[in-house]
Formats: sequence, structure tokens, C-alpha cells
Amino acid sequence: MLRNLALPLAAVAALMAAQATASAEAPQQCPGFCQAVYIPVCGMDPLTGHRQTFTNECELHRYNCQNHTAYAVLHQGRCSGD
Repeated sequence: MLRNLALPLAAVAALMAAQATASAEAPQQCPGFCQAVYIPVCGMDPLTGHRQTFTNECELHRYNCQNHTAYAVLHQGRCSGD
């Protein structure tokens, strides 16, 4: 009886492991576009301290995703000096 269950259980375990590996290696999907709404935000990269104005918060997140950066919203509105 146990011998009859061993093969199906091993197959299920192998499939689960393969799926977990595939999802861990799947590339991150960045937003293709953001709404064309001008609600500027000032973002700062915590690693460099660089500040940048983004058209809106969605654009900040899209920029981070596409450029592998970590800008965070400092405040609503343009950064000073922009």
C-alpha cells in the first residue's frame, strides 16, 4: 500500500519544488504605463540621497522597477531645485 503511494507523492513533491523555483526566478513585471495625471511627488534614493521629481507616484514605482532603484516618496509636489 505504501509503495503504491510513494511514486505519486514523489511526483507531487517534484512538481511543487519546480513551481517554487520557477516563480522565484520569474522576472518582475514592471508597469507598462501610468495614467497621464500630473500629481508630482518628490522622491529620494536612500542609497545615494539623490532627489528627483516624478510626474506621479505610479511613475516613481515604474522608474524603480525598470532601473532597479529604491526611490521613496519624500513629499507631494516637486523637489526643491527642480
